[in-house]
Amino acid sequence: MSRFALITADPTPIVHGAAGLQLQRTNVAMNAFVEAAVAAAGGKPAAAAIAAGALVATGLLFAVIARPSVAPPRRLRVLITGATKGLGRALAAEFLRNGDAVSICSRSTADVESAVQMLGGGAAGVRGLRCDVAVAGDVAALFAFAKREMGGIDVVINNAGCNFSSCAPLELHSADAIARIVGTNVVGTLLCCREAIQCMKRQPAGGHIFNIDGAGSAQHATPSYAVYGCSKAGLPQLMRSLVAENRDTGVGIHTASPGMVITDLLLGKAGLPKRSLRIFNILAERPETVAAWMVPRLRAIALRGLHATEQARKAATGPVATRAAVTGADSVHARAGQHGAGTAGSGRDESQDVATHGPLDLPAARTLSGTYTKFLTPASAIWRFALFPWARNRLVDEDTGLPIAVDGSATPPGAR
Repeated sequence: MSRFALITADPTPIVHGAAGLQLQRTNVAMNAFVEAAVAAAGGKPAAAAIAAGALVATGLLFAVIARPSVAPPRRLRVLITGATKGLGRALAAEFLRNGDAVSICSRSTADVESAVQMLGGGAAGVRGLRCDVAVAGDVAALFAFAKREMGGIDVVINNAGCNFSSCAPLELHSADAIARIVGTNVVGTLLCCREAIQCMKRQPAGGHIFNIDGAGSAQHATPSYAVYGCSKAGLPQLMRSLVAENRDTGVGIHTASPGMVITDLLLGKAGLPKRSLRIFNILAERPETVAAWMVPRLRAIALRGLHATEQARKAATGPVATRAAVTGADSVHARAGQHGAGTAGSGRDESQDVATHGPLDLPAARTLSGTYTKFLTPASAIWRFALFPWARNRLVDEDTGLPIAVDGSATPPGAR
């Protein structure tokens, strides 16, 4: 893993605007940057030019040092849970934009069908299945579906989560609400990790699992959200345990932290105080912004890990492993063509071509697991608070509580 894999961008209106050059999202971000620089200089053109030059240089420096590591290109096969809306759907769209094959799921068949259609359908390389991740049978069926459709699974993103459904002290939570939150966030993550590890251990290049964290992961108090915070607090420990269990197997376990993301789950609570809405405008981001920053970094981690594992097994077992890897890759591309023609894939599941692999004789494999990719860091939070005057009504109308659309209009939750 590159030493820069844990370095995060500084997504303030200024630094993130300049770093947007790397992500090909410059127009809106740079306009916001110029406006901020002019305002900071008191409207003086010469001073504004100096401020703009200095801040662009700073932003470009962040863009360079936070650039994802380079690895041999390949088409990844990605499974994302909870991917029919919000961050999950934005992640799916970004992986598809990179040419990857994607499988998605959610508890609602209608939501899955709608999201698949919105993402471009089979022709775009996306497919979906209804799945309640808290039910073992559903999870087993989901992974069987994804392996059959894509020929294997290189990346699993455990994004499904029951968020702040009940904003209340613990004693006011119903037993059903507690069971639902813990079932989705804890049991669901464990079941998906189990299935993913079983699948990836049988693949020549292994695979990588990314668990999405949330409030509570950093061990801070989450008053009125105690159940949710408790369900997320165990993720760092889970990563450490699974990294140790899967050392030298080619299966990487990671955590990804998207920070505060503007979604219906965040804004769907009535009567939010104005102070909370102001915090959202300062610290939060739209799902598409987070996904555009995060996916290149997750892909870089996975690509480096897959390549290293493949090379280690090639060196250890010779042409047998090489043939298996090529067969799996050819199967995916052939299946993509079949989906493009509207025909169900019939290629062989790559994980059935080889038996479960033993430990790899590759010290570097131990460094290809256990990464923690963070979108929002303490340093970037300080930058954002320093620029709070420009954050008013950036994402949420602080008077009405309605999210602000990209075109600047207020839209009710669920209409986005």
